[in-house]
Amino acid sequence: MWRVMLAASACLALTSCATGWNNKQAKQYVPPERGLDWAQGKLRSFREPSFYQPDPTDKFKSRNRLTVSGVACFEFMVRVDQSRSGYLTGVVKHRNRCADRNAFDQHLLRPSAERVEALNAKIEKAGLFEFYPEYWSQDDEDGSICIDGMELIYERWDEKGHGFSQANAPCTANAALIEVVKDYCALSKDDDVIEFCDVFV
Repeated sequence: MWRVMLAASACLALTSCATGWNNKQAKQYVPPERGLDWAQGKLRSFREPSFYQPDPTDKFKSRNRLTVSGVACFEFMVRVDQSRSGYLTGVVKHRNRCADRNAFDQHLLRPSAERVEALNAKIEKAGLFEFYPEYWSQDDEDGSICIDGMELIYERWDEKGHGFSQANAPCTANAALIEVVKDYCALSKDDDVIEFCDVFV
């Protein structure tokens, strides 16, 4: 009798777990209507936090992240976080996805307040974020079709909410956006990232 009860209990527990698993919604990284599944998968594979659906226990004043991926095997992301006390930290992650799309290298950053303030001023000047909820994508003015290139996604989160900008280098990214990306590459202090940006962005 006890064996029957034990088996029934195990079955109910497994059913409950399976039901909970199926009902659990995967965390979104970007607004689903934008069709940026590649970006969502990229951020998840880098084991990054979501700015679009942030953890309510996070205690940040602001968070900023650049993700670069595309036709080249090399891809990277740079994130800068500011705590509510004003303390700045960051992280750089990169990998060769042609060799291993799951593994990545990373190192921490300690950006200066002056450097971040200057970068934020360039972001405002570039007009990347002008309204909330935000989305920015430079239109291709001459009507040509962009086939290859590097996809650039820049995100931020602060008290106003989530915003992100998207463009392609060299097809649709304007000079102001490229300048912001180059500054983030320099901020990374990562030789591989800086060298890649000099060639592909």
